[in-house]
Order: sequence, then C-alpha cells, then structure tokens
Amino acid sequence: MIGGRYEHKTRSKKKRVLATARQWRRLIEQRTSEISASSSKYGVVKVVMPEEVIRRHERVTDRISSMDLGVTKGIEHEPHVTIIHGLHNADPDPVREILELSAPIRLHFGKVRCFLATDESPFDVLYIPVVSPQLPALHAALRGLPGTYTYPHYTPHMTLAYLRPGRGLKYDGMLGLSTAPDVVMYEASFRDPMQRTTAIELGKSLVSTSVCIDLAASADRTKEPPGPAPGEIRVVMLNDQGRVVSIQCRGRS
Repeated sequence: MIGGRYEHKTRSKKKRVLATARQWRRLIEQRTSEISASSSKYGVVKVVMPEEVIRRHERVTDRISSMDLGVTKGIEHEPHVTIIHGLHNADPDPVREILELSAPIRLHFGKVRCFLATDESPFDVLYIPVVSPQLPALHAALRGLPGTYTYPHYTPHMTLAYLRPGRGLKYDGMLGLSTAPDVVMYEASFRDPMQRTTAIELGKSLVSTSVCIDLAASADRTKEPPGPAPGEIRVVMLNDQGRVVSIQCRGRS
C-alpha cells in the first residue's frame, strides 16, 4: 500500500515537472517567434566570416554542452559580425555608397563573453567581442540612414550560441579566438527587409586626398560629427588603418 502511494506521488511529480517544462517551452517559442518576426522587418548589414574563422568558431562551440543550449535556438551556424540592424530601405544603393568608401575591415577577436537573458531576449547569448577601428565609424555612418535602431550603444561581436537562461556565465572568459591572428574582410553583405541579399565590395570607391573632418587629430574626440540634414546621408571615409579621414553629408541621388 505504501509502495503504491509512493509510485502515485512520483508519477504526479513527474507530470507536474513535464507540464511546467511544456509551458516554459511554449513561452520561449512564442517569444522567439515574436522576436524573429520583428527582426525580419528590418534590413541588416554584416560581414560573414571566412572559412578559417568558421573552423575556429566550431572549435569553440564544440566545448558548449548540449544541455545548456536554448530550446528553440542553439549554436549560431553562420558566424558573422553585424555592422547595423534596423534599416528600413530595401534599396542597397545608399548602403553601397557608404561601404564602398570604407577601407577593408580589420577584425581582432577576444575571449568568450555573455549577454544575459532579458525580457526582450529569452536566452543567455555567448559571443566573442570584436575590436575593429572601422566598425564603429561604419555603424555611425549607416545609422544616418532611415531605420529603427533598438540599441543605443554598438558592441561589435560574433555570436557563438544561444543558451538557456542562467547557463552562460560559466563560459564567460573562456578562451575564444583571442590567440588567432586578425582577419581582414573585403566584402560586406546587405540583407534588405524582404530578405534579399546583396554583396558589397569594401573600398571600391575609396578616394580621399582632402580631409573634411579629422577625428583622430581633433582635440575633442568626444564631439559628435555633424549629422545629415533631411534628404542627405552621412558618408564616412576611412584610410587603410581604419582612421576616419573624412565625413561628408551628401544628397541622395
């Protein structure tokens, strides 16, 4: 009789645990679907990693326990660095005009870090921080285009994986790609709100002999460069060391 009551309690406990797990899974699926639907409304500019970085990315993600991966999202299988997300326009020409005036992008990778789960993002996100002299300036230039920009601060990074909430901190500080050599990228990708992708060569139109605004030489480096007027875009010109040598506001053609 005692054994029967024990088995009944055990089965009831298992049912409660499974019901809670199903509810949690549905909640995460619903929130992930909302985020994905919201994200697909906007255009994104990014650099997709070359094969040697993909192999290093895989060596790092192989060390992540499958038990820690998110329910609906897990390993990032297309390693990339986002330059900007939230663009409204499907026309690649304004993006191309800015990117073709940029020098190739040099990327230096750090150790593994973690973005903790929030109400907006139901995952701990493992990533590798990226140091690049060109990326912040390019982000600022592209931000002059019409768009919806959710995050006030730009943190260049390469996502590794999406984990269950509370599972990411144990990987924080893990050796990532910090010992790998820098990578220089000569092409960026623009995916418009309709999910059409355009490859854009960096530096194709790079010609700069005069300096309009030299931020590196400016005494006040915290001063924000002048923004575009209505109907204009801001074009940032970089040299091959990634230094901003010119910022111009041009009318859209």
